[in-house]
Amino acid sequence: MSLTLDFQTLEIQALDGAEQITHTQGSTTTTVADALGMELTRDEVYSSNGFWDFTDRAWWLPVSEMGSVVPREGDTITDAASVAYSVVSVQTLVQKSYYRCKSKKQR
Repeated sequence: MSLTLDFQTLEIQALDGAEQITHTQGSTTTTVADALGMELTRDEVYSSNGFWDFTDRAWWLPVSEMGSVVPREGDTITDAASVAYSVVSVQTLVQKSYYRCKSKKQR
């Protein structure tokens, strides 16, 4: 997967690896066409005392595709392979263009 950083607008653009996911919050379901699921960093995994592992994901969701829905803890993200993840924390990043949702793979 490749990412580019445009220093003029400070926006990240996914060149490949984006996939369609379904974000569920209560009874509200949102389809996001250009979500990017990335492994957590080694530092995040190793400093978590076993909470995180390398099957968990940080999902980058474009704010522009989420409509009025703001991701929050407890939401579910289901990827293109029907693997479900529980959102544990959310950050708004890159000039408020993306939500970064740290998510635990459901077992």
